[in-house]
Amino acid sequence: QALFYRNVLPCARWIVRLARRLLGNPARFFKHLLVSCTNLTLSFVPFPSWRRFLFRCLGFSMGKKSSIGLGSNLYGFGRVSLGAGSVVNRNCLLDNRGGIQIGSNVSISRGVSIFTAGHDIDSPFFEMKLAQVEIGDYSVIFSGVTIMPGVKLGRGCVVYGGAVVTKDVPPMAIVAGVPAKEIGKRKSVLLYTL
Repeated sequence: QALFYRNVLPCARWIVRLARRLLGNPARFFKHLLVSCTNLTLSFVPFPSWRRFLFRCLGFSMGKKSSIGLGSNLYGFGRVSLGAGSVVNRNCLLDNRGGIQIGSNVSISRGVSIFTAGHDIDSPFFEMKLAQVEIGDYSVIFSGVTIMPGVKLGRGCVVYGGAVVTKDVPPMAIVAGVPAKEIGKRKSVLLYTL
């Protein structure tokens, strides 16, 4: 057994590493190239109806009259659900590797970053971990907000500009700051349509 561990395993590891280099990296490179070309192409399609059609072709679930603005970047294909009347404005970053679920009549302003993947900083191997982000109906997210993996934003919540959301936000709460903390509550009954 000691002979096996000392002589055979190093050879097996070398073969596995070689196979990863030959097979894994070209496939990964091709995937990243395809995603980059898709992001570039979507940045030049000016008509919302055409863009909605293209996003549906990429595996997105797009509700009626929902839109994703020009210049928004994706990390992959699919795993995004956008409810009816929801708007993702220009230049947003949608890290859809772990899945993003956006409710109806959600307003997401320019420059918002939504992350669903990260690394386990406590792991000795710094492993990748994924966690879906959920944004409830009638939520309002102002410019420059960063939403971290696994966060759930409750129905009707408001996130003020520049906030970094690291924890779940209760329904109708108003949060601000780094990290985001509750500073108030919305008082109105929400009936509008975007």
